[in-house]
Amino acid sequence: MFSGMKLRKIRIREQKKFNEKNLCLYRNITSYIKDSNLTQNEKEEVLQQIMDMMLQAQAEDKSIDIFIGKDYEAFCESIIQEFNNSRNIIYKVFNYIQKYMVSLMLILMMMVLGNLIKNYSLPASITVDQFILGSAVSLFILPFFKNKSYEKVYIPISEKINFKINNINKSHPFFIVIVGLFLVRFVAIKMLGSEILNYNFIFYKNLYIILFIFVIIGGIEIYKRVYNRG
Repeated sequence: MFSGMKLRKIRIREQKKFNEKNLCLYRNITSYIKDSNLTQNEKEEVLQQIMDMMLQAQAEDKSIDIFIGKDYEAFCESIIQEFNNSRNIIYKVFNYIQKYMVSLMLILMMMVLGNLIKNYSLPASITVDQFILGSAVSLFILPFFKNKSYEKVYIPISEKINFKINNINKSHPFFIVIVGLFLVRFVAIKMLGSEILNYNFIFYKNLYIILFIFVIIGGIEIYKRVYNRG
């Protein structure tokens, strides 16, 4: 079985066989698939299959619509959805947890850097309020990791494709959690006072927590790789 890297090399080499119209179309399909939540190997496998279909249609002087249809966005989404549906619920939950933790760590690092620049003091720390805000931002951007919007792309020979994605409805559960975070913040203020939000979380005194988060992120990545191989 070819690895994702080998498939990518084959794809780059073989796509030179496309005519101008089909090459432009394939490149935009490639961008669409690459912005999905599929694994790297899955993306390359999908792109290889699409390339084979398009090259076959081109060689037989047939319309690409016969294989892909007129709605290229729907075609790509159906493939992505098929892969996503084949995964079990544990994989999906772990995947979202991993993305949340990675984005949260990046946001908190930027907050810590901002605190250092603003206060010119050590040790590095963040407040409880900043942690809640960072969590909310992480959850807010999570649904948009794979939802890149495309404008209408004009293909040679007067053919155009609309790659605009509309998946915002899938983000509803995340907004519910965000609302929950701010409700927790509100309750904490009412019960413990606003001073609780200014409590400083000092990093060097809580390295075990940071290490634990990285262990979780790494463990989930190992699980995903093992799962995808199976």
